[in-house]
Amino acid sequence: MPRIVSRSLGLVFGLSLGLLALMQTARADPYCLELWFDRNAIFDRAGYCFNSSLGKTVFDNSDCISQNVQLSGEAERQVGEIRREERANGCGRPNFTSFDLQEVIPLLRLRWQLEEWPRRDIAGSACIGYNGPQQLALRARPSTNSRILGTIEVGDDISYNHYPKNETWSFVTTRDGASGQAKALGWFIEPPGITSGAWCRVLAG
Repeated sequence: MPRIVSRSLGLVFGLSLGLLALMQTARADPYCLELWFDRNAIFDRAGYCFNSSLGKTVFDNSDCISQNVQLSGEAERQVGEIRREERANGCGRPNFTSFDLQEVIPLLRLRWQLEEWPRRDIAGSACIGYNGPQQLALRARPSTNSRILGTIEVGDDISYNHYPKNETWSFVTTRDGASGQAKALGWFIEPPGITSGAWCRVLAG
C-alpha cells in the first residue's frame, strides 16, 4: 500500500502545469473517464510503462517495469469487464481538455486506494440524508478482511453509480449532506434499511 498512497499524493500535488492548462476548457464524459482510469490503474499496479503523455502524467512511469506485464486472473477479469463497458457506451480515449480538475482529483485520490475496482453503471440512485442507527464501513474490496477506507456517517448523501457484487456488496461514494463535499468511497455490505429508504431522508433514482 505505501506505493499507492505515495502515488495519490503525487497526483494531487504533482500534476504538471501542462496538464493543468489542458484541463481548462470544456468537459469530458465522467463515465468514460472513470472507466479509462480504472482500466489503466490496473495495468499501472502491474508495472506497465505508459507511452502516451497522458498516461505518463497520470500514472508516473518512475517504477514501471515493462509494456508486457502479466496480469493476475482477477485483474484480467476486471479489465475485460471494463473494456466491455467502454465498447457498450462508445467510450474512446478521454479528452482531459474537457474535464474539471477540481472535480476529478478527489475521485482519483480516493480510488488509488481501492484493491478491487467496481463496474460503472450508467444508471444511478442515491440515499439522501442517511439516518441509520450506525456507521457503515467502506472497504477497499468486497471483503470484511480488506482495509477500511472510510465510513458512512449519519447525514451523509450516498451515491450508487456502480454495479453491486454477489448481491451482497455495494460500491458507493459519500458526500457531506450539508456541504456536498466528497468524503469517501468503497465497498460495503448494504443493510435492508437503505434499500427500502427507511434509513434515508429521501431515496432517489
